[in-house]
Amino acid sequence: MKQIHLSTYVIIALVLVFAVVIRILFSVNQPNALMGADSVGYYQLGTEMLQNPSPETVINEFRTPFYPLFLASISTLSGFNGPDIFSQLFEPVGKRISDIQSVLGIIGVILFISLLLRMGFSNTYILILSLLTAGNILVFYWERSLMTEGLATTTLLMSLVLFAHALKIPTTKNYVYLWISYVINFLLRPAFILLPFVTIPFLFLAVKKQTEKTKIIIMFLVSFLIPLIYVAGNSVYHGYRGIQHVGDIDALGRILELNIPVDGGTSYTFFYENVEDYRRRGGGFDAFRFIDYYDPSIYTNTARLNELQAFTQKIILHNLPLYTTKALSTIPQALTDRSPYIEIVKGPVFHLYMFFSGLFELYSATLPFALFVFPLYPIALYLVIRKKSIKRILLAAIGSVIICQICVTVFVVYRLDYGRLFAPLLPLILVFIVGTLQELLQIKKGAG
Repeated sequence: MKQIHLSTYVIIALVLVFAVVIRILFSVNQPNALMGADSVGYYQLGTEMLQNPSPETVINEFRTPFYPLFLASISTLSGFNGPDIFSQLFEPVGKRISDIQSVLGIIGVILFISLLLRMGFSNTYILILSLLTAGNILVFYWERSLMTEGLATTTLLMSLVLFAHALKIPTTKNYVYLWISYVINFLLRPAFILLPFVTIPFLFLAVKKQTEKTKIIIMFLVSFLIPLIYVAGNSVYHGYRGIQHVGDIDALGRILELNIPVDGGTSYTFFYENVEDYRRRGGGFDAFRFIDYYDPSIYTNTARLNELQAFTQKIILHNLPLYTTKALSTIPQALTDRSPYIEIVKGPVFHLYMFFSGLFELYSATLPFALFVFPLYPIALYLVIRKKSIKRILLAAIGSVIICQICVTVFVVYRLDYGRLFAPLLPLILVFIVGTLQELLQIKKGAG
């Protein structure tokens, strides 16, 4: 039987058609945008930034500005200026934003293919990996949500493609583009703050010329600049020495969830006494519910929020070994948990509901494979030491991004958000596992 060989262009076309069709079908089954408390906050902050543009509104103590501005800008351009995004008037606007994010998700698929091409995967693997990613409902589900996950997969892939490009063509222009992508990722999602620091060292490792090494060192140092400016802005404009209060609230939730002793925070009377009371009442670990129960006015009380930051930092530092051990021990559960926020609704076409429900079950069943990242990561680092190649350096960098994001997330955020926060990592996890196993097999065959 004659084998059929598909060209790269045909493969790209097939994958894009599949990515477009599955998203159109999903929008038919689930037309409305998924919204939550975070969505309201993003919209309100973005509206304030547009109506009163100034450093004081753009540098915000609750959210970094990229997604609020994205959300509010499209809403304004669509003619919606109301205060309530849960109103029926906002419904067509929400759908439009979700559709735009789906288009950006398709661009993310293109970036994913571009990354595979730069890594030297064969056409067969490009087809398989790209189809698996384009059809991953655990990823494209969030494209219809009014949360940062609607953009995060695409912006993360953008940074890695630009990293691969700078790796192959080390020029000042490519370094600048890469640095700008790091800034965009940070302003979209502060959890990406460490992205340059875990990838740039591999860029330094790859170049040989001293002038290029100097440029990379400068880029590395300048990568500290944006977070420092942001913290300084919050300190000046809002009296808050941090990036966003949401991180402090999440840390409180993590302390509650891991049942960390709070004896070290007795000097912060309000939080110490109420955390103890909340535990006696069996209040759970949702920190937002804790705040709503004891004092909802905290959200507008800078002094109290600063006290929360000091309290969580004191408790974590006072119990650092215990906190770290407990947090890291939850990684297996965190990576394999289904997101409680994913709900496949019964749309107008029942067969589509059944199809997407089955797709969700299928991809959920693959989540445990993500745990292979941890034993494979040291192997990926060893492979780079053994023989530096574009593919191996990229695999090590991707592995570092995955490990870093997982550890940062479980260290700060409590369980309810894991499925949502890990969604942008799923395409990278797939590439990392398959690529590292391929390179390992090359050694066994004596070719590596």
